[in-house]
Amino acid sequence: GGGGGVMAYAPALFLLYLATVAVVDNPVYYLPLLCYALTVLAFACGEAFAGGAWRLAPRLLAIFPALHLAYGAGLIAGFISPRFRRERMAGGDVSIRVVKKLGESEFTG
Repeated sequence: GGGGGVMAYAPALFLLYLATVAVVDNPVYYLPLLCYALTVLAFACGEAFAGGAWRLAPRLLAIFPALHLAYGAGLIAGFISPRFRRERMAGGDVSIRVVKKLGESEFTG
């Protein structure tokens, strides 16, 4: 988890694809959207039924795309304004002090 594999970029690429769907007038262009919708439907129903909570299927139909789109939007936002490029804030130094050694009791009584 958390690796930088190609699939980590799929939600961002899908979000960019969705942004262009409205302006492209070609039925073949809708094929990825149809595949995604069918995949979400299959996984939402499969997970709901596997967990014995079939009433959750409609919620999962909303949650799965919301998670994918939020992840994609966050990835794009990270590319546009990376956190590590920002200037350090004044007073951003961190100091650590030892309160008790590992394994010591909190009470010395």
